[in-house]
Order: sequence, then C-alpha cells, then structure tokens
Amino acid sequence: MLSFWGNRKLTFSYKGKVVGSGVRYLIVHTLGYLLNLIILIIFVDKLGYPHQLVQGVAILIVAGFLFISFKFFVFKPSIRS
Repeated sequence: MLSFWGNRKLTFSYKGKVVGSGVRYLIVHTLGYLLNLIILIIFVDKLGYPHQLVQGVAILIVAGFLFISFKFFVFKPSIRS
C-alpha cells in the first residue's frame, strides 16, 4: 500500500480514482512477477545461465516494464485539462 500511495502521489501525481488505479496496480504487479518468473525459468532452468546474473538482468527488465506500465496504464494522465 505504501508503494501504491508513493507512486500515486509522489511519482506520477495521479488525481484519478483510487479503486480503478488500485486494481490496475495489482494487475501490473502480477504481470511483473510473472515476467520475472518466466525470465528465470527460461534462462536458468532451460538454458543453464547462473541465477545471480539472470536475476540481476531481470531486475532491470521488470523495473522498466513496471515504470512504463504505471505511467501509461495504471496512472495514465487524464485527457481532461
């Protein structure tokens, strides 16, 4: 909840409804978790790369995915001026 509030108020200055953005926030975080898991399964379990290296790269990929998703899907700017 603290992360949601911080992103909503401080990072994106979102003024929309809490419930809609909250549901989208949970969806995006679930997708981020699944993305991380898929990266680990493919590159560690299937291809045999060291898990430390793969997780380090996955952190950057998932962080980028989360930021873009938060900006354009969860806390999208209002069309109204």
